[in-house]
Amino acid sequence: MDQVAEVSGVSKVVLYRTFPSKSELVAAIAAEARELLQREAQEPWSGYGTGLSRALKALRVWPSAFIVLLRDMPSDPEYAGHYQEFTHVTQRDLLALIDGNALKTAQALQTASALASAMTSLIHQAVLCWIVACPPGEDDHLIAWAATMTKAWRRATLLAIAAKHDSR
Repeated sequence: MDQVAEVSGVSKVVLYRTFPSKSELVAAIAAEARELLQREAQEPWSGYGTGLSRALKALRVWPSAFIVLLRDMPSDPEYAGHYQEFTHVTQRDLLALIDGNALKTAQALQTASALASAMTSLIHQAVLCWIVACPPGEDDHLIAWAATMTKAWRRATLLAIAAKHDSR
């Protein structure tokens, strides 16, 4: 609770009055973060960087919640499940960039999923560092970087799938 109070700029007394336990507080933070992201996700995809652009828009509404989510929840076994929900959504969005025909086999899906997992970790850590250190006016730089990285990830994933397929 100390960390959450510090990050959110709220006293521990207020937190304990509002949330009787840390578990309830963490669940509320995750639920609110999920709602903010889902609201932004309703917008149509308009190219590489769209997903991160929408996510940053949500992150900037309540940055302290996302800092807790991305920095603190993954390492705490009791709360890691909340982080895993967000990880799953990011991986799903990445895999959606791969043509379904390329993912016909279990091996192809396994390869793409492993690479999506690695890319998700990179994106989440970059976003965490970004929202802690950079002002909102600079978000376009992160979005451009993420768009380039996502294109490169997609190309590398397709090459890895093809290479595994050709090696059989």
